[in-house]
Amino acid sequence: MSADAFQARRPIVSSSGQDKERVTELLASKALGSYIRNRSLIRLERDTSFWKADNEPTVHRLAVFLHEYLHFVHNFSTISGVYDFVVQLRLGRIYVNATDGSGRCKGEPSLSTTSLDEVRGILAWRRHLRGEALPPAPSILKVAGTVPKFDRWQPEPFDVELQSQRIQGTSVKVVFDVSSLPVGIKEVEFRLGTTVLTECCAFEAEALVFEKFGLSSAELRGRVSSYPYLVGRAIFEALSLRQPSSRFLCRICVLALQSTDPGHAFIDLALACASSNAPAGEECLMAWLLAQGTPFIEPIARNILGKALALELAPFLPRGRSGAGLSVMGDWCRALLERRLQEPFFELDAIGFAPDTSALIELLKSLPTCPVLHEIDAGQDDMLFFSESQDADLPKNIGAAQALLSLIDAHFLKGRLSSTEELYRHECSFRGVCKAQLASASPDICEFRPWEAYQPGQRELCWFASAVSDSRGLPTP
Repeated sequence: MSADAFQARRPIVSSSGQDKERVTELLASKALGSYIRNRSLIRLERDTSFWKADNEPTVHRLAVFLHEYLHFVHNFSTISGVYDFVVQLRLGRIYVNATDGSGRCKGEPSLSTTSLDEVRGILAWRRHLRGEALPPAPSILKVAGTVPKFDRWQPEPFDVELQSQRIQGTSVKVVFDVSSLPVGIKEVEFRLGTTVLTECCAFEAEALVFEKFGLSSAELRGRVSSYPYLVGRAIFEALSLRQPSSRFLCRICVLALQSTDPGHAFIDLALACASSNAPAGEECLMAWLLAQGTPFIEPIARNILGKALALELAPFLPRGRSGAGLSVMGDWCRALLERRLQEPFFELDAIGFAPDTSALIELLKSLPTCPVLHEIDAGQDDMLFFSESQDADLPKNIGAAQALLSLIDAHFLKGRLSSTEELYRHECSFRGVCKAQLASASPDICEFRPWEAYQPGQRELCWFASAVSDSRGLPTP
């Protein structure tokens, strides 16, 4: 489906009080959609899909889609997002090297001491980029309607020695005062990274859309959990001594994502806004911040565009459909990061034209496709591709790459390389939309053990079976 699908729908309903009540009810009840990091796969629930035929195209459905779509854009168009993709590729290299002839991973017993050290270093790098909520912060900060007081931040040196390079930087631990809450402790802490920044940006973009359509964003903030959606604003307001508009805070998050130390960059930007040298108005202030940051961003991005990404992708290119799909994703990184250098806030500028969605339609046409799964009935999904491409192999290649990335995630879920036999359950992302014979003949495999979709000697492979075959380095049937 092309991006013109927006125009094929009825006009977006924007002024209904019922719409506002419905979105706050949904926000309080369940996840409305999801983006699976590094897999370029958006999923929209049945009640929130903008494209389900029975769903009225309301503001809240548009906002949910935009929230998840921004995650995709930031994954492949920012320095921290692309490095997260690089981390996934490096873990994937270790995973495929530990995979035997049956397509099963043998786990850490098959790794050398050097490789084990490499796994720990790469996972530490990922935590540095993403940040992490330290117990019991997740259970306390995921309470809707309450934002604890930001108390302090603490820099933490980051230094990891990998086989190919040494990575140094600064992580940030932030502390919130929860003494006013009935939780029996005084404070909680987490490490600030892309998880908070991308969710903060996407949520504030939703708020911006609501404001553009004349609806209240304050009610949205009252119905979502503090972590990860609202703590970014709390930190920024406390350090910058400003109450930023949603548009300005979105841009701050994007600037912070253009760093190898995204958490520390966010803190620096907030403190810079409180500086006596900082201009008063948001537009002047943003121009000033851009002028300061661009000289540091450009060399890192050019290194990624010039050679770093190609080196990380090279080992996967001979690996069948998965390798072809990963090559396409690499092209996405290059195209989107290059555009980011030319237009620092291109995706936010398109949203800023709401309620006119023509700029958004042009954005979807011009950017790389991101597959969208949406539920159309219980257990039945549909898949959309916003692409003008006529390449019939593109969905198959992307699907195989997504499945391989899914396999990598499953085997590193517990902070170590697990063997395939240790995995408890892992559902194929395409279970509801797949038309392969296995989906109806053995649905339990698709739901619990999708790696069994591949058996040696098969000639017809589903996307997941292709990924398992590719992990062995076999030719694609």
